Amino acid sequence: MSLTPCPTTIPKYYTVTLHLIAALSVPVNMVGFYLVWCQSPKMKGYKYCLCYLQLVSFISELHMSLISPGYYFFPMIGGYNTGAELMSSHLSMTIWVFILAFELPSALLCFVFRHNAAEEISRTVPSKMYMEKFCLLLCHLFPFATAFSMWKSRLTYQQKYDFMSENWPQCMYWMRFEAFEVYDYKLNPWLAVVGIGALSFVLLVYTYGLTLGFHTILILQKHQKSMSRQTYQMHKMFLFSLLMQLLIPGILIVVPFGIFMILSNPRYRRVLKEKLIKILRLKQASDPRNGNSVRPSQRSISFVVIQSTTTAS
Repeated sequence: MSLTPCPTTIPKYYTVTLHLIAALSVPVNMVGFYLVWCQSPKMKGYKYCLCYLQLVSFISELHMSLISPGYYFFPMIGGYNTGAELMSSHLSMTIWVFILAFELPSALLCFVFRHNAAEEISRTVPSKMYMEKFCLLLCHLFPFATAFSMWKSRLTYQQKYDFMSENWPQCMYWMRFEAFEVYDYKLNPWLAVVGIGALSFVLLVYTYGLTLGFHTILILQKHQKSMSRQTYQMHKMFLFSLLMQLLIPGILIVVPFGIFMILSNPRYRRVLKEKLIKILRLKQASDPRNGNSVRPSQRSISFVVIQSTTTAS
């Protein structure tokens, strides 16, 4: 029997945990803003790039952990918006995609800035930077194109109803809730544009950005003897700070988000357990009372149940 991707309840501790992550993220980001803006006088214009990148990451983190945290029903392309009902789930997802897409131009801008600063060490004639400016222009159009495609990928209620009844009939009861949203690229090809188009563009731009970063390191190593030790260390520190700006959001948000997504759903836990047993080649002990099922925590409280109780009363 195949596992349904839809949980019977959404654990209360899931949203509480995400809110705690957001509460920890706020002071960390505030300290980061302070250090970059007030304690780094030698950065000059580079601090604007870092603040731009950190601001985009910070807003994206708040949206997915505090404003509109989603509970996703993998492998179904859909889920439930556990946040306050300030907007529709589809609009919330579109806004988040729009914000997240700005991490691409902000990161590329920082790579271009560092590469240009390194090239000035040996360059006598100022560069026109036509290629860099063209790429930055395309990257700043990318969030608008991605958000537009995401907005157009919405299914009508009838399309969602037919899709759910045909593919996930065991999850039909979620159709009662406005916060539930589901997508399908076959019914609406705009979703494929978001997935394939955006992923291809991201890989292309990040490849270009990493190429600039690698070339920057080669330039610094080549001219290390002609620079003072302080100047060389300063360039290395700037590259390291850029790398941390790109990695920290994933470490603080994406990794904990994925862990609690798995731990909060008994079906995900069962799949993970079976995969680990298969990989480790262990024999799974069977229990005649409950078979191989993994029961959800009895302490888990779903506001879906609360909403249903409120409606019934």
